[in-house]
Amino acid sequence: MEKSLLNDFDINIIACEYTRLKNSRTAVSLLHQYEVIAVVGTHDPQLAGVPWVGIEELLGEQGHRHLSQLLSGYLNEKQIALINKNMVREFSLHNVVNSLTILNAGKNHGPYRNHYR
Repeated sequence: MEKSLLNDFDINIIACEYTRLKNSRTAVSLLHQYEVIAVVGTHDPQLAGVPWVGIEELLGEQGHRHLSQLLSGYLNEKQIALINKNMVREFSLHNVVNSLTILNAGKNHGPYRNHYR
């Protein structure tokens, strides 16, 4: 998601593991250090006062609506549309590349190549 142009708009994405967010000290530290707009992920860490959006929802049909709700106080609609477009593209390319690496015999089977000769 960091490649979806949020940095161009002075909005930072901070990657944090779910277990770290569930840790109250980590959560308090992040909430004091940053203005947290939302948490996006696969599981809701249930941070008080911070909206959570599932990654599936963000990338789904209603993704643009979710982004608009979260970012409307910071960006205009044209900027949000650009972020949404780029975010969906990046996730799609990332998934395609990850799916294709299993087909790269040189990459995955290199250590075993001599074993099967």
